[in-house]
Amino acid sequence: MIFQFLYLLALLPLLIVSLLWWSGIFQQKEYRLDRLISHFSSTGWRGWLISKKIRRPVRTARALAILLFSGLTLLIFSVFIMLWAQNSSYLQTARFYIGTLSLVFTVPLVVLFWSFISSVGVWLVTIWHLAKLRSLVLRHQPTVIGITGSYGKTTTKQLLSHLLSSAGRVFTTPGSVNTPYAIARHFIDNYKGEEIVILEYAAYCQGEIARLAQVIKPDSVILTGLTDQHLALFGTKAKIARAKAELVESLSEGGFVNLAAPETIEIIDKANNISQVQVRKVWEELDNICSLSPSGRVSVKLDSMETQTEIIGLQAAPAVAAAILVARDFGVTDERIADSLRTFKITDNWIGRHELSSGATVINDGLSSNPVGFQAAIDLVSSLNPKKAILVTAGIVDLGELSSKIHTDLALEAKKVFDEVWYLGMEGKIEFSSVFGDKLISDQQEITMKKLTSETLILVEGKMPIWFEREFLV
Repeated sequence: MIFQFLYLLALLPLLIVSLLWWSGIFQQKEYRLDRLISHFSSTGWRGWLISKKIRRPVRTARALAILLFSGLTLLIFSVFIMLWAQNSSYLQTARFYIGTLSLVFTVPLVVLFWSFISSVGVWLVTIWHLAKLRSLVLRHQPTVIGITGSYGKTTTKQLLSHLLSSAGRVFTTPGSVNTPYAIARHFIDNYKGEEIVILEYAAYCQGEIARLAQVIKPDSVILTGLTDQHLALFGTKAKIARAKAELVESLSEGGFVNLAAPETIEIIDKANNISQVQVRKVWEELDNICSLSPSGRVSVKLDSMETQTEIIGLQAAPAVAAAILVARDFGVTDERIADSLRTFKITDNWIGRHELSSGATVINDGLSSNPVGFQAAIDLVSSLNPKKAILVTAGIVDLGELSSKIHTDLALEAKKVFDEVWYLGMEGKIEFSSVFGDKLISDQQEITMKKLTSETLILVEGKMPIWFEREFLV
């Protein structure tokens, strides 16, 4: 019995690592089984064993509860196995080793079980929070601006909130808070009767946006863009458009829809019963409003005034133009808009730019990646015309059957601009390797030993492993 106990003790580190690993995956995929299946279907069997992008879970109440109950469940299993194999016969000893080793393989099932239990709890709490949210909205009757699209929701929300601050008190959610539960909870805890409310409406399946829009109905809508993102969940781009169209359908008669990009017309086409909704094509104003400075930052022209912003890359131009046009709707003058654009400070949700100790420049587009944003980042680096350019990427996930084609197209475009690529993921690696050949590097030690100079520009596209963030982004 003592030997068996010591064996279990030796097995404990492996169980802890496995528990943290799987908890991190479930948290990263927002405890959704459909997203988890999509992740592993895109990464293949190797994704079950190695994933440099998976981090340990962020310390939240839900994550800690799942870890605690999963750990207790595994402990109970361990005790049961020791009681099951308590004598010294060969059969019982075999049972012990087989049983204890199987604990490692039961970890994902245990985490899945407690994630499901927690999801039921979150669903019940969400219903209660949405009811409280509905009463708050009915009591204060704020003007609600809803933002949805495949990309650019958070950046548009942050910029518009800043521009409208001179038109009245503005309430919005922090960061990428865009799910019904997260929005309702933040709203209940922090809303103080502000006259203007700006919210993101996100979805991983049809019906999610409609559910939230029934509770907090927008008076106007901004559609930021539409691209092949989360195809593994939706199946087709048309279904993505249909899910986003639910926000447009929730508008009252006379409501405004601002189309920030041409492809958002497809969202309008999928919407039903919107004949009384006014549609404005924001992208038609882009050339008149936004241009790119030699430093890669966005310049904005309003009448005779030209304002330099901290915003990097023309991929942000639709968000800028949409925010300006909506601010004008609220009576904000161009002078105030120009002042607000000058004072706007970019956050982690925007593309950042900094220099390393070697003098190399890093353009950090290190949030979730999508095909449109990836291509726009390539175009940005091309416009800067650096002497040496390095692309750092981990690929784009959740692209379904189009993954190979999209990554091949992006690799071919990247080859025109970048001298080499540091590939830190699995999705799309084969396609990039076939294009870049020996100019594709994925070894951590080789990357960290690279000699960089002030003539080097590094584009970081998508989420990176922790070791890379510590070495190049902090």
